[in-house]
Amino acid sequence: MADAETEAKKEDGEGEKKFGQYPLIRMTDLPNETKPEIVEMISTTVERNSLDLQNACKLIKEHMDKTYGSSWNVIIGEAFGFEVSYLKRHLLYMFTLGTLGVLVWKCG
Repeated sequence: MADAETEAKKEDGEGEKKFGQYPLIRMTDLPNETKPEIVEMISTTVERNSLDLQNACKLIKEHMDKTYGSSWNVIIGEAFGFEVSYLKRHLLYMFTLGTLGVLVWKCG
Protein backbone atom coordinates (compact mmCIF):
# COMPACT_ATOMS: atom_id res chain seq x y z
CA MET A 1 0.00 0.00 0.00
CA ALA A 2 2.82 2.39 0.86
CA ASP A 3 4.45 1.67 -2.52
CA ALA A 4 1.30 2.77 -4.35
CA GLU A 5 1.21 6.03 -2.37
CA THR A 6 4.88 6.67 -3.11
CA GLU A 7 4.35 6.06 -6.83
CA ALA A 8 1.32 8.39 -6.85
CA LYS A 9 3.36 11.14 -5.17
CA LYS A 10 6.15 10.73 -7.73
CA GLU A 11 3.69 11.03 -10.61
CA ASP A 12 2.09 14.14 -9.09
CA GLY A 13 5.50 15.66 -8.35
CA GLU A 14 4.62 15.77 -4.67
CA GLY A 15 7.50 15.27 -2.29
CA GLU A 16 10.10 16.44 -4.82
CA LYS A 17 12.34 19.34 -3.97
CA LYS A 18 11.44 22.25 -6.24
CA PHE A 19 13.56 25.32 -6.80
CA GLY A 20 11.95 28.73 -6.95
CA GLN A 21 12.03 30.65 -10.19
CA TYR A 22 12.32 33.93 -8.32
CA PRO A 23 15.65 35.46 -7.35
CA LEU A 24 16.79 34.83 -3.79
CA ILE A 25 18.91 37.66 -2.41
CA ARG A 26 21.47 36.34 0.10
CA MET A 27 23.50 39.49 0.76
CA THR A 28 23.28 43.06 -0.44
CA ASP A 29 23.93 46.59 0.59
CA LEU A 30 22.61 48.19 -2.59
CA PRO A 31 20.38 51.23 -2.13
CA ASN A 32 16.66 50.35 -2.02
CA GLU A 33 16.03 52.67 -4.97
CA THR A 34 18.25 50.71 -7.39
CA LYS A 35 18.03 47.17 -5.98
CA PRO A 36 14.79 46.03 -7.72
CA GLU A 37 15.98 47.28 -11.12
CA ILE A 38 19.37 45.59 -10.79
CA VAL A 39 17.91 42.29 -9.54
CA GLU A 40 15.40 42.23 -12.43
CA MET A 41 18.10 42.98 -15.01
CA ILE A 42 20.38 40.26 -13.64
CA SER A 43 17.58 37.67 -13.48
CA THR A 44 16.44 38.41 -17.03
CA THR A 45 19.98 38.33 -18.42
CA VAL A 46 20.84 35.03 -16.71
CA GLU A 47 17.58 33.41 -17.86
CA ARG A 48 18.13 34.49 -21.48
CA ASN A 49 21.77 33.33 -21.45
CA SER A 50 21.53 30.26 -19.20
CA LEU A 51 23.52 28.17 -21.70
CA ASP A 52 26.29 30.77 -22.02
CA LEU A 53 27.07 32.13 -18.55
CA GLN A 54 30.27 33.80 -19.72
CA ASN A 55 28.19 35.95 -22.08
CA ALA A 56 25.71 36.65 -19.27
CA CYS A 57 28.59 37.93 -17.09
CA LYS A 58 29.80 40.14 -19.90
CA LEU A 59 26.34 41.61 -20.55
CA ILE A 60 25.67 42.27 -16.85
CA LYS A 61 29.08 43.93 -16.39
CA GLU A 62 28.59 46.12 -19.48
CA HIS A 63 25.15 47.20 -18.28
CA MET A 64 26.36 47.96 -14.75
CA ASP A 65 29.42 49.89 -16.02
CA LYS A 66 27.28 51.92 -18.39
CA THR A 67 24.47 52.64 -15.91
CA TYR A 68 26.31 52.94 -12.57
CA GLY A 69 29.88 53.82 -13.53
CA SER A 70 32.88 51.60 -14.23
CA SER A 71 34.75 48.98 -12.19
CA TRP A 72 31.92 46.44 -11.70
CA ASN A 73 32.76 42.73 -11.43
CA VAL A 74 30.46 39.75 -12.01
CA ILE A 75 30.73 36.07 -11.09
CA ILE A 76 28.06 33.51 -12.02
CA GLY A 77 28.31 29.86 -11.00
CA GLU A 78 27.46 27.11 -8.57
CA ALA A 79 29.20 26.18 -5.31
CA PHE A 80 31.62 29.05 -4.86
CA GLY A 81 32.65 31.11 -1.90
CA PHE A 82 33.94 34.65 -1.91
CA GLU A 83 35.72 37.31 0.04
CA VAL A 84 35.98 40.58 -1.88
CA SER A 85 36.79 44.21 -1.18
CA TYR A 86 34.07 46.48 -2.51
CA LEU A 87 32.76 49.99 -2.31
CA LYS A 88 30.13 50.47 0.37
CA ARG A 89 26.56 50.12 -1.02
CA HIS A 90 27.81 48.33 -4.17
CA LEU A 91 27.47 44.57 -3.50
CA LEU A 92 24.81 42.01 -4.45
CA TYR A 93 24.91 38.24 -3.94
CA MET A 94 21.83 36.36 -5.11
CA PHE A 95 20.61 33.03 -6.46
CA THR A 96 18.50 32.62 -9.57
CA LEU A 97 17.34 29.59 -11.56
CA GLY A 98 17.58 27.43 -8.45
CA THR A 99 21.23 26.96 -7.48
CA LEU A 100 22.95 29.47 -9.77
CA GLY A 101 24.77 32.07 -7.69
CA VAL A 102 25.41 35.61 -8.99
CA LEU A 103 27.86 37.95 -7.30
CA VAL A 104 28.07 41.56 -8.48
CA TRP A 105 30.28 44.17 -6.83
CA LYS A 106 32.04 47.43 -7.57
CA CYS A 107 35.59 48.09 -6.50
CA GLY A 108 37.27 51.45 -6.21
